Amino acid sequence: MLSNLWSNFIVWYVGIAHAQVPSASSSIDKELESKAGYFTKLIPILNSTGTGQLTLGNIIDRVIALILWLVGILALVFLLWGGISYITSAGDDTKATKARQTIINAVIGIVLVLLAFVIQAAVARIFGA
Repeated sequence: MLSNLWSNFIVWYVGIAHAQVPSASSSIDKELESKAGYFTKLIPILNSTGTGQLTLGNIIDRVIALILWLVGILALVFLLWGGISYITSAGDDTKATKARQTIINAVIGIVLVLLAFVIQAAVARIFGA
């Protein structure tokens, strides 16, 4: 499952772009070839599974996955911030309590992001995105 999520994350950056491939099947293509390679016909790249072109469902799936990755990274930053705040509280109870609450909230956020990844993968599998 982790490799699938990672591949979705990586493919997101490449998936919406279009690859440039030369083709000579029409008069437009012949005209483009006469321009000495300045222009080429753009065709959409395949979806993350490599079985078809991108659909709206694939794009939405990738956007959601990207948002979840960003939120997960943000939760990890808050976890580190809470840990550093706890270490540097120097015995001050109010600072330590605030830092503990930050750590607890960050752990809850990480758990929610992981659950959201599972739900997103299940919905994507059900609807074939």
